Amino acid sequence: MTALTDAAVSLNELFHYRTDVINPHIPFVTGGSDKELEHLCKSFDGQMPDADQQLMLKRLTGCQTFGEFKNRLITSHHLVSQEDSTVMLKVDFREEGKEKLEIRAIIRTTGAISIAAVERTLDWGLKEALHERLVIHDRKWMNQGLASWLIQSQEEAWRAAGYLTIRLEAALDDGHIFWALQGFDFMPGEYEKVMGHLDTLMESAVYIGRTVDSREFDRLKRLLRGRVLHSWEVVDIVVPCIDGKPFLVGEEAMKQRPWQGRKELNDTWPGQAQARQRRAKYLPK
Repeated sequence: MTALTDAAVSLNELFHYRTDVINPHIPFVTGGSDKELEHLCKSFDGQMPDADQQLMLKRLTGCQTFGEFKNRLITSHHLVSQEDSTVMLKVDFREEGKEKLEIRAIIRTTGAISIAAVERTLDWGLKEALHERLVIHDRKWMNQGLASWLIQSQEEAWRAAGYLTIRLEAALDDGHIFWALQGFDFMPGEYEKVMGHLDTLMESAVYIGRTVDSREFDRLKRLLRGRVLHSWEVVDIVVPCIDGKPFLVGEEAMKQRPWQGRKELNDTWPGQAQARQRRAKYLPK
C-alpha cells in the first residue's frame, strides 16, 4: 500500500497534518471513530519514489499530479472550497494490471466547515468505480445541487481515466430515490425484489389511511405484466386513490430496502438522459 501525495509535502508531514485536520466529529469510515480514522491515515503512510508515484497516479486517474486529480474531483461549486477540502488516496498495487485506488475525501466550505464525506474505490482490473459512501452532513446543505454536482464531476473524472462502470448500493433513506434519478439502474435480481415490495403495497387496500382505487390497481398490474422497468421508471409509478390524491407507490417500493445499482459510463446508457434532466435543475449551464 502507498499514499499518493503532493510532491512538495513529505508523506509523514502530510499524514500528521491530515490526521489533525480531518476531525469533523463525523465518522470518516463507515461506522468508524476518530481513532479509527487516525489509524487509517497512518496505514496510508508508505514509501514509493516520486517518479513511480506520478506514473501510478497517471495510470489510475489520467492526471499528472495529485493536485490535478483533486481539482477534477472537486470542481467549482458555490458551497465548496477546493483549498479547504481534503482528498486522500491509497493504492493497492500488489498485482500489476489489477491495481485499486481508494479515495477518501472531506468536502468543506470556505472556513473549513465540513459539509460532505465521500468514499470511492477505483478498480483498474475491472475498469469499475465503487461508490461506497456519499453523505451530506446537514440538511441545510441539501437541495442546492451539491450531491448532483459531486456525482457529475466524479463520473466525468472516471470516464476520462478509462473506467467503464460505476457500482453502488442505494442504502440511505434519501439514496433509494436519488440514485435512480441519477441514472443508476438495478443490478441483476434487484428489480424483482423491488417489484415484490410494490405488489405487497398495492395488495393492501388501505395505505396510511387512504384507499387505493381498485380499478387503477388492476390497470397498473395489466400494464406491468411481462415488463421490466428501469429504476427511474419504477420511481414514477403513481396510483390514484379514492380521495383523489396520488399514491406514490413506486417511490415507496424503492424505499423498502437497499438496492444494488450500476451505471455504464457511455452516452448510450439509458440513464444518461434521466441524469441530465435532473442535473439541469441544479447545475449551472
